[in-house]
Amino acid sequence: MGSLKNRPRTEIFAPPASLPILIVDDEVICRDILRLRLEDWGYDCLEANNGKTALEIIRTSSIGFIITDFHMPYLNGCELLEQLSVNDGTSPPAVLMTGNLSDQIQQWALQAGALTVLEKPFDENTLHGVLHRWAPIPQTCQGTQPLSSVFHVPGPQGPSRQHALNPKDLNTKQAFS
Repeated sequence: MGSLKNRPRTEIFAPPASLPILIVDDEVICRDILRLRLEDWGYDCLEANNGKTALEIIRTSSIGFIITDFHMPYLNGCELLEQLSVNDGTSPPAVLMTGNLSDQIQQWALQAGALTVLEKPFDENTLHGVLHRWAPIPQTCQGTQPLSSVFHVPGPQGPSRQHALNPKDLNTKQAFS
């Protein structure tokens, strides 16, 4: 396999399933809920409570995928992604999540290198679809029960903000087969 150096983050389509997902969020409960679900799906996880700590982890560990919150101390999620892009362009694919989605945050995140932006609380199936596309679930993973009691799974809504990655394009039906 060729070197990942000088390849844009979006060209690194399928990191090996053995590489952990880095969860970056200053809220312990958010990290715990996300980590538990990802572990249920068969992923290994590392955690950071802010962007600065995440940079240290990324510099010393092999990471397959990043899920980062926006609002955090020291470096917010977009600043973290900008730092990764400036460093050497070989950073893993990343998704930004936020409870305060605005057009400005979404545009900043995408320009900083995020694949997409997920609004908190986010739909578990959408997250599963994003990961299925960009960080395949290990083959050993068995089906799991939904965390609908923890995650808010929204029903049909009116017009919504378009994200860079349309969940309809993710073929979530295939993700669960």
